[in-house]
This record gives sequence, structure tokens and C-alpha cells, in this order.
Amino acid sequence: MQECLQWFRRKPEQMRQRDTRAYLGLLNDVREGIEAGTAMPSIASKALEKTANWGLSDVEIAYALSTPWQAGVSTVGSPVGWPMTNNL
Repeated sequence: MQECLQWFRRKPEQMRQRDTRAYLGLLNDVREGIEAGTAMPSIASKALEKTANWGLSDVEIAYALSTPWQAGVSTVGSPVGWPMTNNL
């Protein structure tokens, strides 16, 4: 099926682009901090130091670093949102 006919892909693609911009922006903030010598030690700074060894792109590293945050949001967001969505 031609991509222009795949209407169901538009919203997920927009969400992916938004997430990629956000995650890369945060990763670049850490990179700038490292270059300026102001970055605090973190998993992101360690990942950027080892990027060459791992052979991963910036996008792959950004998504890998975002996974714990996504897991936390999913874990906390569901129980907190449940009472509000079910009119208790």
C-alpha cells in the first residue's frame, strides 16, 4: 500500500518525530555540557563517552536513555489516571 494511503500512520509518525526531537535535544544539552565542562556525571554523559565503542547513532542512544523515563511514566501514569477517567 502506498504511504500516502496509510492514513493510520500519520499520528504515530508525528509522535515519533516529536519524541525524537525532544530526546535528541536533551542528549545535545548533555553533549554541550560535556564540551563546556559543566555536565554532571550521568548515564547520558557516560553513554556519550562510549558512543564510538557501541556503534550506535545519536537517535538510538537518545531512545535507549529515554526508556527508564518512559517506563516510569507508564507505571505511574496508569494508576493515577485511572480514577479520573472512570468517574469514581
